[in-house]
This record gives sequence, structure tokens and C-alpha cells, in this order.
Amino acid sequence: MAELLVESANLVKIYKSADLEVVALQGLDLHVPRGEMLALVGPSGAGKSTLLNILGGLDEPSAGRCSVAGIDLSRLSGRERIYYRRRIVGHVWQQTSRNLFSDLTLLDNVLAPMVLAGYPSSLRRKRARRLLELVGLGDRVGYRPDRLSGGEQQRGALAVALANEPQLLLADEPTGELDSVTAREVLLLLRQLNAELNLTTVIVTHDQMVASAMDRSVAIRDGRTSTEVVHAEEAEETVIIDGVGRLQIPRPLLEAVPFGGRARVHLAGDHIELWPAGLPERNGHTPPRQ
Repeated sequence: MAELLVESANLVKIYKSADLEVVALQGLDLHVPRGEMLALVGPSGAGKSTLLNILGGLDEPSAGRCSVAGIDLSRLSGRERIYYRRRIVGHVWQQTSRNLFSDLTLLDNVLAPMVLAGYPSSLRRKRARRLLELVGLGDRVGYRPDRLSGGEQQRGALAVALANEPQLLLADEPTGELDSVTAREVLLLLRQLNAELNLTTVIVTHDQMVASAMDRSVAIRDGRTSTEVVHAEEAEETVIIDGVGRLQIPRPLLEAVPFGGRARVHLAGDHIELWPAGLPERNGHTPPRQ
């Protein structure tokens, strides 16, 4: 089994404001092997961005366990959190203004995180130029962001995110402001970086094209992992069962069979059957009684 870079178990995040409590994550489990490219999908408000913020060290779990590269994200001091954000994870955001400083050249944008992280000056410029070559912007080092196309800006954002050699790249809708052709170019670049650097990547997206370009996509619903699709295989959607045995049945199946909020569970040899409670017979089959 591949080494896990990201592990979360029964992860909970509660936001409190005055007398209001919002439970954004409700016992989420997630495991990401090192080197995997993973897409997080699901409706708005499902908890995708909350999870990304926790993985990025921008927010803290309320309960449960979450670790990246063996670092427990619920037990970081202020100094440790700064180190984690600077050296373990890299971010690419949908909005260019969050990725690049408008008054700096592309080269200086890539140099900035290395300066903050304390890289030796003798290595900084060489590494920055190598990264810009890697993302296809070796001839744009002296350009400011307003002279770059949307695709070039996101390529530059990738170089900035990778400046400090992170083990985990997080991207929130990285192709959301790009046309389909440019989006495909960025996805091809991500795949190239994954192959060359063994870069573990977690992307939040609403775009099915982006999700299908990843190794695996995991759907989040109501603050929990719901289903997953492994794209290297026949792309069959499977239900995720968490550590305490909970699962989320896909909504089309719930609409097709009226469970009414309760089910009878029956072990039938090598599989488990779910029968709507209170429904004695369906399609000629009578549910067994325990």
C-alpha cells in the first residue's frame, strides 16, 4: 500500500458566531497517498473549502484527527503553523490577486516565498528561474502579472506555490477563470509536475473535466466524504464507508427507493442488504427479519 501523505479521521469543524453554530465538517474521513492527484467535488456549502483550509494550515479542526506528512494539524503552535504553511504546503487560488503581487515581476513573485522561508540567497534565484522554466515561463521572468495572460498567470502561480518545495499542493478552482483550452493546458502542466516531482495534489473543483483529469475524485456531501471515482479504472462510482461504518447513499438511489429515514440491515453471505423499514415487500422480494 502506498504511503499516506494526508490522513483525516472523524474530522469536525464548527464555526461559531454570536449565538450561531455552523457545522461545516461532520466527521469526515480522507486518505491521500503520496503522489496522488485528488479532486474534491460536491455542492456549494458541502465543506470542500473548509477541508482545504484545514489542510493548508489556515484553519484548525474542532475535533477529530488530521495530519499531513506526519504533522498533526490540531496540535501546532503558532511558530509551527507558520513553518507548515511555508514549507509543507503550497497554494493556488482561483483569483490571480491571491497568487501574485501585482507590483512585482514574475521572478520576484517566485523569490518572495523563498526569502520568507530563509532559503540561502545563492540558491533562490537559480531555483526561481528553474521553476519558471519548468512551467513554461522562462521568457517571462521580467513581466508583471498585468502583462501575462490568464493561463500564464496560473502557471506563474504554480511556480510560486512550488517555490519552497512543498510536499502537498492545494488548489481551489485553479481553472475557474480560464477558458477550456487554457484550462486543459494548466491540467497537463499539473500532470507533468506530478510526474516529475512526485507532487501530491488536492484540487477543489466544480468542473467535471478537471475532476476526471485527476487520479481520483471524492465527493463531499453534508460535511462528510460520500462517494469516490477512481479514474484510472472504469470510473465506477463507489460509496465511501468511514471508520465508524457510516455511508452516504447517492441521492438518485435515495429518490428511487423511499427509505423514509430508516432501513433494515441484513447480512446476506458476502454482502449486506438494506431494506426500507416498514416496507414488507418490494419487486416480489420479502426482506428477511433478523
